[in-house]
Amino acid sequence: MRPRLCLALAWITLAMSAGAEEPTLERGQAVRSDTSRPLRETVSPARPPLPSGFQVEVPLGKPPSTPTAPAPEPDAGGPVQSAPGGRLTPAVDQSFEGLAETDNTTVHGFVIVPPDTNGDIGFDHLGNKIYVQTINLAWGIFDAATGSLISGPTSLNSFWSGFGGDCESDGDGFPDGDPIVLYDDYAGRWVFAQFVRNKGLICVAVSATSDPLGSYHRYAFLLASATGTADYPKLGVWPQDAESAESGLPNQSSFTLTTRNFPFTTAEFSQSILLERDLMLTGDPGAQFVRFPHACSIFPTGCEVEGQAPPHFAGPPPPFGTCPTFVAIRDKQFDDFNQPSDGVLLHRICVDWVDTANTTFVEGYAPTTVAFSRALGDGYDTCISQRPSPGELLACLTRFTMYRAQFRYFDGSDGNGTHVSAVVNSTVKVGSETPVAGVHWIELRSDTGMGGWAIHQQGSFGPDDGRERWMGSIAQNGNRALALGFSRMSGTEMPSIYYTTRYFDDPAGELGTEQVCHDGTGVQTASAGRWGDYSAMSVDPEDDCTFWYTSEYYETTGSFDFKTRICSFNGCNLAPVVTIEMPVDGSEFDDQTSILFAGTAADPEDGDISAALEWTSSLDGAIGTGASFSAMLTAGPHTIETSAADSGNRPGSAQVAIDVSSAGCPLHLDLVPETITTLDERRAVNTINVLAGVVVDSSGDLRLFASQSIAFENGFSLLAGGALRIETTADPCG
Repeated sequence: MRPRLCLALAWITLAMSAGAEEPTLERGQAVRSDTSRPLRETVSPARPPLPSGFQVEVPLGKPPSTPTAPAPEPDAGGPVQSAPGGRLTPAVDQSFEGLAETDNTTVHGFVIVPPDTNGDIGFDHLGNKIYVQTINLAWGIFDAATGSLISGPTSLNSFWSGFGGDCESDGDGFPDGDPIVLYDDYAGRWVFAQFVRNKGLICVAVSATSDPLGSYHRYAFLLASATGTADYPKLGVWPQDAESAESGLPNQSSFTLTTRNFPFTTAEFSQSILLERDLMLTGDPGAQFVRFPHACSIFPTGCEVEGQAPPHFAGPPPPFGTCPTFVAIRDKQFDDFNQPSDGVLLHRICVDWVDTANTTFVEGYAPTTVAFSRALGDGYDTCISQRPSPGELLACLTRFTMYRAQFRYFDGSDGNGTHVSAVVNSTVKVGSETPVAGVHWIELRSDTGMGGWAIHQQGSFGPDDGRERWMGSIAQNGNRALALGFSRMSGTEMPSIYYTTRYFDDPAGELGTEQVCHDGTGVQTASAGRWGDYSAMSVDPEDDCTFWYTSEYYETTGSFDFKTRICSFNGCNLAPVVTIEMPVDGSEFDDQTSILFAGTAADPEDGDISAALEWTSSLDGAIGTGASFSAMLTAGPHTIETSAADSGNRPGSAQVAIDVSSAGCPLHLDLVPETITTLDERRAVNTINVLAGVVVDSSGDLRLFASQSIAFENGFSLLAGGALRIETTADPCG
């Protein structure tokens, strides 16, 4: 019998939404489970060729509207970030091709929309860093260092070969899609999930090791009616907290899940689900689930919990006893949202895996301080209006909190207080004269992760340039930097993949400049207007700094012909790159020469900061500032260093070594006068005579002067051939 711990005293109650009814707990176990043979040994079932041009659209369910009352007038929305911020977003480090529609033709013999592009960065069993990507209806493994395809494209059916039941074959011979892949950073496992239409199933496969081609623990969970569909499943990882892991106590370890259930009923539409992660990691057939179905009252516009997102944790494990919190961005006038202002609806589930009957559900609400409007079309499709001809109108999914809702724990060691942070985004309407799509993003914080959630910062990103920005995904790294990826286009710009970043010391609510992951060179036509339905921003588990993003684009104009791209970029506020252009390393000068100093400082986030350069000499100390100046140095070997710090106080520097000699300290003088007539010894003594010739100085350098003044104080003599030799017995340098 497993030990049991009651966490009831640790739960902090959030304020309930006015008029909201607490959903009823439902619990159960998988209807089917096993552990597969290594995936590399299985072969996807062969399928007969389909008629040429066979096309499939993965449907997106929409709840019916109620025509009995007029829809409320959408609000105009609040302030919009109409121009990128001053901080520069780093350019891509890696950018390589992902899977494409042609892979479905190869694997399945037909084409399909939308791609439902998704992926994650992690490691295999040999310690190699890999990127695993899924699309409808295939998956592949990429070498993260080179971008080369290691394995695939492979049918999503490969996970269910030999499993039996409707996960393996629901009668049509091919998988139904809406795939999700995650790398569980804490367990080092790969997790896949997809739905089965009209069977009510969510199929989940958890790798037995880090080997993505090894064995999988497989589960089929019945989470909708046996003839219905648990539509648009989204998956997250909620790890065991450090204290529970050390003590072996029961904990909140779960795979988090949300779906939208059809056929639609007002009593049960969206649902928040937890799967028993610890048992699924070991392949235990007793793995349980708990779920809370949410009612949909069908206001004239929609449902209160439409398109909510499950929590997904990254970075250090959560604080002890912290429970998973589900997130839904709500527009008070566009959504069925019983609150006085726009905001975020929060559903906290605390599960007791020893006795799931003790599981509790608490609803909370975090109001926004910046209004936004999601009133683009009907909130599902035909909302993205500006397309280069002959492109079609595209879906925007403004009703959805876009995947993922990423959570992260900060222990206060960086001086910014202990807190749990969550970042989410949604497509909104921006622009007053000609509305277009923009992205509203929010960072929520809670001191404990259990209650007191408040919006720390937010913004509607919609630079005033007529471009549409939508289908976003957001993440936060260990440096508290945010990265937001999205699709971007205009009436003349093809749909392309872009991203922007925000660093912890940027002005609140401000995102930086936009960077391109990959430019599209074609538009989508005659594809039911389906775009997305989601993309994925991930954080590299190795450095907890680098971001990885994947989304779709078109290379050539066409129908059912999408491509995808995978790109990575640094998110840790890189130091400036400093270069000394003058003087050149190893140069030699004398102490009477004015030396030119010139350099540059280029910062990935701040641009050209050469004016901030500060120059020093190992002998003379501070010698100047800025991109260029001139100065004379004292004789001797010098190490010249210049440095500059960026706006994040990250320094960069460069060094060169030069040698400076004394121009006034000759070892000896051999002077050959141009003309020697007669010399009066008495007149020459203690007088200055002007002679032309060669000076051999103390460094051995030969320098030719037009004339040289010398005091005949130590004696002189005439040599054969008219040469004059001057001998000095005293040190001319004193």
